[in-house]
Amino acid sequence: MKNWMIGCLTAALILVVGYAAEESDRSLDEQIDSITAPEDEVVKPTRKVQHYMLMRYAVADNLEKLKESASYLFVADYVKNKRVYEKSGLFFTESIFHVGQVLKGDKGLKGAEIVITETGAQIDDKLYVFEGDELFNRGKYLLFLDRSDADDEFPYDQYYVKGVITGKFKLSNGKVKGYGDDDVRKEAEKLKPSALIKAVK
Repeated sequence: MKNWMIGCLTAALILVVGYAAEESDRSLDEQIDSITAPEDEVVKPTRKVQHYMLMRYAVADNLEKLKESASYLFVADYVKNKRVYEKSGLFFTESIFHVGQVLKGDKGLKGAEIVITETGAQIDDKLYVFEGDELFNRGKYLLFLDRSDADDEFPYDQYYVKGVITGKFKLSNGKVKGYGDDDVRKEAEKLKPSALIKAVK
């Protein structure tokens, strides 16, 4: 009986170890796909979803690389929320911004209004955002952006923040506020808004 129990425990341990090895061998995309909610189920991003999404879309570990990775770099003022929609089990919010400075990209966009899509939304009294993030709101931002095509992961031709939340910085009261839990945020928050803008020009 004792030997039988030891044999069962050994077999169970082999199964667990084998499963863990199989999980580690799966690609990052496969792991993300396996935790995406069904189309009809809207969920608050879990820590696991957040971790893999941020890893999947990681673009830089310093400001210089972040600038290189972005197609557009604007200093822009939040105007208003446009709409909220759901896709693949997550909420997205579209916000309208007025472009004050074009540091990289089409100079003709200075003074224009653009729509930026971000992951997350405020639904009634519930806030669905990544940990440490907050939705765009009144104020001025330094934004590292790319633009999606209609056949990309975003359903419309719109701007989106590089690195999910890494590429947005709020400039307020002489301070810089970042949202990613990374070295880019640490580097940016050491600077005053004017110094940060100068550093990435």
